[in-house]
Order: sequence, then C-alpha cells, then structure tokens
Amino acid sequence: MKSRRETKRARGLRSPLLGRRVLLGISLLFGLGLFHQSVEGQTYPQKPIDVIVPWNAGSATDLVPRVLAPRVSKDLGVPINVVNKPGASGITGTLEALKAKPDGYTLLADGVPVSVHIGAWKDLPYDPAQRTFIARAVEFPFTIVVRTDAPWKSITDIEQAVRKNPAAFRWSWLGGGGGVDVVTAQLKAEFAKRGVDLSQTKTVTFTGTAAVLPAVGGGHVDIAVGTPAVVKSMVSAGKARVIAISGAQRYKGYPDVPSAAEQGYSGVTLGYWVGFFGPLKLPSAISEKWQVAIQAAVSDPEMGLKWDGLGGRRTFLAGEAFKSFILKEAEMIRTVMRR
Repeated sequence: MKSRRETKRARGLRSPLLGRRVLLGISLLFGLGLFHQSVEGQTYPQKPIDVIVPWNAGSATDLVPRVLAPRVSKDLGVPINVVNKPGASGITGTLEALKAKPDGYTLLADGVPVSVHIGAWKDLPYDPAQRTFIARAVEFPFTIVVRTDAPWKSITDIEQAVRKNPAAFRWSWLGGGGGVDVVTAQLKAEFAKRGVDLSQTKTVTFTGTAAVLPAVGGGHVDIAVGTPAVVKSMVSAGKARVIAISGAQRYKGYPDVPSAAEQGYSGVTLGYWVGFFGPLKLPSAISEKWQVAIQAAVSDPEMGLKWDGLGGRRTFLAGEAFKSFILKEAEMIRTVMRR
C-alpha cells in the first residue's frame, strides 16, 4: 500500500497532464467553432435571402434595400427578397427578424427607429440592442415643411408665430416611434431653450407621414417633417414648402433652403439613416460578406445616381462602429424625447 506522501506525489505528477488535456480540449472546441464559421462563410449563401422591412412599402426604409437588393444579389449570387412586415411601430417585423435562426437567410433593414426604440421605448417584447449590427448604408436629411400659403419662410418665422399665438399652432406627431418625431422634439427643444412657452400649442397625431403631408397641405396642421423622397410629391404639386433641412449641410435638391444649423438651430441634427441587421449570434463571416457587398453597392458610381435621386448620402459604417453610432444616437434621443 502507498503511503499518503506517495499518493500526493502521484496526484501532483498527474495534475499538469490533466491541465494540459483540459486546455487542449478547450482549444479544439474553439478551433472547431472558428472552422465552422469559416465553412459557413465560404458556403453562404446557398438559397434566397429575405430582408424584412418592418414598415410599409414606399417608406424611406423600404426604398434603400429595394435599390440595393439587385446589386447585392448579383454579388452574393442568390435572390434577395425585400419583405414588408409593418405593424406596431416597427415591432412586428423586427421581432420576426431578430428571432429568426442566425444563419443569414433572414435579415432586417431598418433606420432611426432602432435608435428610438433603444433610447426611448420600454417594455418591448425584445431587447432592441441585442442584435448583430451589420452596416449602415445611406442617410437622408429631414425636411421641415409648411403649407405653401403659410406666411412662414424659416424656422425663425415659426418660432415667432408660436410666441405670438401658441394656442393656434398645431404640431404633427406620429406617436413617438420614428425619426420625424425626434426632429420635431429637437425643434421644440430649441424653442424651449429660447424661452418659448409650448404648453398651449396643440399636437395632432397621425398614423404615418403619408397622412401628415395632405393634412399640412390642407391646413389641418402647421408643420410636418419628412425625408426628401417622401415630401417630394407635395412640394412638386405646390402644396407644401420646405423651410429647413436638418443638420448642418444644405440638400442639393433644395439648394436655396438653408439648413437648420445655418438658421441658428444647431440642435436640429437628426438625419434618417438606413442599415442592415441580423439576429444575435449571426456568424461574423456572414456579417462580413454583407458588409463587403453593401460597401461595394453604395460606392458604385451608378448606384450613386440613384441615391442622388432619392436625396440620400452614402454613409457606410460597419460592425462595432455602426453599433457605437446607434448607441450614441439613442442617448441623444433619450434626452430630447423626455421633454
């Protein structure tokens, strides 16, 4: 029989060997995971891909993936189907996309509402920040419009009208779920900083921008916000007038209209970006394939003409940089939407 000292010595000799075996096993498992992702990246895609848009057809969010789909489809070698699944302020389609199997065959295209949901919404049926951030593609400025026969030609004119008769002024509102409401909130915040009493102004809620613009043209509300593509028909028909562009830059579609910053309202900053997402744990090799395809598509000079026609600017941003941008924007929205 071995003495107690001999037994301890034997255990001590076996312990490093056991440790090396454990480390070898972990390394093998890790290596197999990387190998699996590498194989997925090499073989993906092998069948059509669905890109869910959680908004109606014809919206700014819908237009971008539809313009990109043919080019990305050509690069990836499979059909790409843009599928509209609107409902519940973007929640319906988003939930389906984020709950899908993370194999790259069901993805999501969305925009500023992602930042709104992260920054200002509670009790969602999912954590809006728990997703794979693939890439941002393009960004649109927001336009601030009034009816054509209104006396207001600038944001300052609007401010003075609210000061003079706040009870007569009517804001349009879409329920707090999208970028247009953030721009409206930023505009209100700028007025409040200047001592304007907004408590007597009225707010009229609509189900979508498509309903707001006719209401502006008909004089039922005094102001509306929308992307250039959305307001274009009303402006072209002479029923609405653009008085400002969000952000610091002018929009070449309305070169004579000063930006909000040029007019002294530097807090009206939001632009409407559109990007792509996947479910959590989407393999990095698949995400990277999409990033390469999206960057190629938005950089293509021929595609650039299409963005110009829609009023968009190419603003490619991928992976962690894209995620950081959204989280920072969400924090701004959290602050401004509290007002």
